[in-house]
Amino acid sequence: MGSITHVANADGSLKQELSYDAWGRLRNPSTQVAYAPGSEPALFLGRGYTGHEHLPWFGLINMNARLYDAALGRFLSPDPYVQMPDFTQNFNRYSYCLNNPLVYIDQDGESFLLLAAIVGAIAGGLSGGFYSLSQNKSF
Repeated sequence: MGSITHVANADGSLKQELSYDAWGRLRNPSTQVAYAPGSEPALFLGRGYTGHEHLPWFGLINMNARLYDAALGRFLSPDPYVQMPDFTQNFNRYSYCLNNPLVYIDQDGESFLLLAAIVGAIAGGLSGGFYSLSQNKSF
């Protein structure tokens, strides 16, 4: 999902290990227990969950288009788009990834992606390319 979980220095030694729950709350990587508010470790890179900028003073994550509160699992502003009008979870426009962050990802705070679709598209493209190569066809 693109979350930063390990930071190493130039010689390869581990400088920081991070862990997140499904909603993006920082948790202790050894115990998997979420840190109490205000006791989270400082991030070396200022980025963490899904590679987005963390705003530790406010307990928020800047997902570029909108600010996200991992403790609530909600954005602070509504999604400007209703992407799937036939799916009731999408009508809560403050929700993160249709309330299912284990299946969907939201790279920019505006539109979610189905992880399986991304993996399937990559796998399909690779298998089609390898098949074409094995048949000596251009693709």
